[in-house]
Amino acid sequence: MSVRQKVYILLFILLTVSSFSTRFWRLGFWSFSGDELATKVEMKSLLSKSFFEYKNIYDALPRAVPLGYLWNSLFITRKYSEEFTYRLGPAIAGTLAVPIIFLMASRLSGITFGLLLSLSLIVSRWHILFAQYSRFYSLAFLLCSISLLSFCLAFKEDSWKWGLLAGITAGLSSLTHTVSSLVFMLEMVGITAVFVRKINIKRKWLVAFLIPAFLLVGLESFLFTYFCGFGWNKGATWGYTPIHLLLGIASDAGWPIMCFAFLGIIVTFFYNKRDMIKYIFVIWFFLIIILSIIATKLIVFRQDYIFPISLPFYALSVFAVCEIGNFLESNKKTKIAMALYLTFLSLPLPSLASYYQDGQRFNWRQAAQILENNVTSTEIVYATAPGNLKYYLKTDMKILPFKSLNELKQNCKIYNARCWVVVNYGRSGLSNNLRKWLDINGNRLAHIVKKRFDYYQFVIDIYFLKRNL
Repeated sequence: MSVRQKVYILLFILLTVSSFSTRFWRLGFWSFSGDELATKVEMKSLLSKSFFEYKNIYDALPRAVPLGYLWNSLFITRKYSEEFTYRLGPAIAGTLAVPIIFLMASRLSGITFGLLLSLSLIVSRWHILFAQYSRFYSLAFLLCSISLLSFCLAFKEDSWKWGLLAGITAGLSSLTHTVSSLVFMLEMVGITAVFVRKINIKRKWLVAFLIPAFLLVGLESFLFTYFCGFGWNKGATWGYTPIHLLLGIASDAGWPIMCFAFLGIIVTFFYNKRDMIKYIFVIWFFLIIILSIIATKLIVFRQDYIFPISLPFYALSVFAVCEIGNFLESNKKTKIAMALYLTFLSLPLPSLASYYQDGQRFNWRQAAQILENNVTSTEIVYATAPGNLKYYLKTDMKILPFKSLNELKQNCKIYNARCWVVVNYGRSGLSNNLRKWLDINGNRLAHIVKKRFDYYQFVIDIYFLKRNL
């Protein structure tokens, strides 16, 4: 075994251990969020009912994109807490993504590129969040990343094996998450870009890529049309505007990553025009942004949905760092190059530390405990997220939802009982009218929040109303 092979094996082991540690640390500690509770209901529907039997969105969605639910179901066990158990599948997929991407990226563009790319994922708050989130995003990211890197390797090496892997994983990713179907579109645009530049492509790997991709994406198109053709999120109000979406992407992927990615685009256009691999990644970057903006105009959309296809953001940022580092090393400034690499990897650390303070979730477990210790059977609780509270309450309690101050006032008049109000909000805070009304008419019993290094905030306030209204 050569020294180079030993280095690869050592790095592979170290990256796997680091990835495992960051994905599994405090995995079962965080309270379930709303979407995670929905995953439980959807998974139960998929596993307990006939496949073509559905009545509502909780039946339809897991049948339209079944692979993520089936993957998560493989790791369900009663040995641990439900929070830990239901997040095992995403955590394992997130752990595997790092060493696999290291091997493939190193083969594609050198060991420095592969190492920096995998390390940037290890310290990525976005990647860790979805690796600890009971949904299908983590597996979708793994499959999409394998597909994109395999596609580039198939083009670079004229290998039908890489082409076949790219096609299979592109199809499987579409069966995991609907927006992941875009990975096939990205690759088709990549093929078009190659033809536009009049670069010859061997038919063998192209056919090996297209056949499984068309079959599996076609299957997903049928399933989604059959089960969700009615518009599963029609009427929802949690979609983002284009500006909000772009800011969300930059914030979640990390401002350093996005800034270096734009630098990578500049470097590619001015210094690496003939490098087709980097050129394809630039095309993918802009295509993802453009399609995301268009999506906000057509459907209810947010930045979470493009996480599975976010690899080009990280890849372009690492391309830029590697180019600068190579330039410094060629001028015998190795120490400065190493300092650049370390600085690049250290920039996301404050955001990562912030994530581990509260898991980027509301502490519904603590809120439920406070209510159990104070609310009597004759009192009513009004909550902005009643489902989360009900899950963690061990005693029966009347919990009613409300979405606005007017709705809360009306409910208080209808029900002649002593009232509690539980509100959750982020950095933007409560509306001024609701906050003012609660401060005047109630006493705040609890303010549940963890201070973070970044500007995110996940707050739960519990009020006891002074009088019936």
